[in-house]
Amino acid sequence: MAYRAKNNAIKVVQGDQRGQYTRIRDYLQAVLDTNPGSRCIVTTKFLKDHPSINPRFHGLFICLNACKEGFLNGCRPFIGVDGCFIKLSTGQQILAATGRDGNNNIYPIAFGVVDKEDTKSWTWFLTELKAAIGGESGRFGFYTIISHRQKGLLKAVSQVFPNCPQRFCLRPIY
Repeated sequence: MAYRAKNNAIKVVQGDQRGQYTRIRDYLQAVLDTNPGSRCIVTTKFLKDHPSINPRFHGLFICLNACKEGFLNGCRPFIGVDGCFIKLSTGQQILAATGRDGNNNIYPIAFGVVDKEDTKSWTWFLTELKAAIGGESGRFGFYTIISHRQKGLLKAVSQVFPNCPQRFCLRPIY
């Protein structure tokens, strides 16, 4: 009984995680209505070997206009990219792009949710990021891309930001 009560409580608090995918477009429209100039993209795909005729979630990208303007007008020309697992039953991963402000604090630029961290997902995320921030360079020249060299990331950065230098974060080594 305690196990069932715990699971019922979790359902009440977290809701139906898979069911929320049908509401993503509503959420993104609310973001666009309240944050004009933001870039919010959700993509779907059809699975070849799956009997369902409904499209499946592929990726989500959000770059709020205030974050973009703050990065472009007040941050150093460095973009840190990283990914992490979402600890839910759906198994997706979060990809994030951050900058550094004048006080050397981390500044959020954009984030995305994808199925897995591979070259294809990173290429999609970085392409959306490039479109959101207006290209490979800003007021201070080409951006420097800093990463932990995740799966597929180096190749994706070379494809999407070919003129931008890449650097590697030493924190994991430290």
